[in-house]
Amino acid sequence: MRYVENEEHRQSIISMLNHKQRDVLYKYHRKTKSSILQNEIIQKTDDWELKNIKIGAYYRDKTKGKEEKLYCQCGAELKYQHVLLDKRSGEIIGLGETCFEKYTGISKKVAQQIQMEQFSLDEWLDDILLTFKEHKQGIELKAQYQQTIDTFMTKTNNAPIEQRIPLKQGVITEKDLKLFHDFKDVGLPLPTKLYNKIEQALQSYKEKEIAEAREKILWEKIKSSKHLYKAQTSKKKEYREAIADCRIAMDKLLNKGEEIPFNTLYLRAREPMEKLFKEFEKEKVIQLVANSVNQYSNNKVSIDWVAKAFIRTGKKI
Repeated sequence: MRYVENEEHRQSIISMLNHKQRDVLYKYHRKTKSSILQNEIIQKTDDWELKNIKIGAYYRDKTKGKEEKLYCQCGAELKYQHVLLDKRSGEIIGLGETCFEKYTGISKKVAQQIQMEQFSLDEWLDDILLTFKEHKQGIELKAQYQQTIDTFMTKTNNAPIEQRIPLKQGVITEKDLKLFHDFKDVGLPLPTKLYNKIEQALQSYKEKEIAEAREKILWEKIKSSKHLYKAQTSKKKEYREAIADCRIAMDKLLNKGEEIPFNTLYLRAREPMEKLFKEFEKEKVIQLVANSVNQYSNNKVSIDWVAKAFIRTGKKI
């Protein structure tokens, strides 16, 4: 929990805020407090309605006059004045928490519950004020904070819709986003809980981006492998067909003689030969053709490497 030292300390920090910052801070503070009180009052009585909550900007400030301060019906100076409507008489009165039971009949237990909610709300307020003061004193801290805020902006309002942080599925709500922009517009630091939620959202989004990037690289590799495999398969088929064409030409030549010079085969099967030369050396092509003849045709041949010729050695049985 983060609390200021005392009311004087709280007011000293509030005095550092400019007019717009105070207005935004008080708006959210008053709205939250009003919601808490209204819910408690509605549950306990139909006779009273909470109309407003005023915040004493000069609470316990000895330099200010009474007309600039807020007071309870009992005469006590107030930091928070709860403006209530008595539905029975139409009278509007201002009260502090301690006078609820006396003037409205709302029990002390309810007032204590309201007081507990107030402590939580004070923690929220003090947390913002202390962060504001820390930012005033620490340039490094402020720079780190600003970097996080700017990064979050690029992932929300400034980002293409498909790249934005999914608010409904994440930890940031639309209500959080509204407060974020209101505070950002006047230069107020965010409540620590919201700031932590933003850091959590950014971390989750970063992990998601890294996972998607890895998946994309993997998919590209798979596609590349598929394309390479298809290309290799296509090439192999092309070479097999070229070798088969050379074998067919070789068989026709062997029917006319026992020795077939390589150049003779080349002139008879120039096109498939040229395809094979693009991938293999001449000796390799000679070997591939000879192997194909021995495996698939009725002839059997050997190779005269000196003369670069095919020699028929017999017929397959």
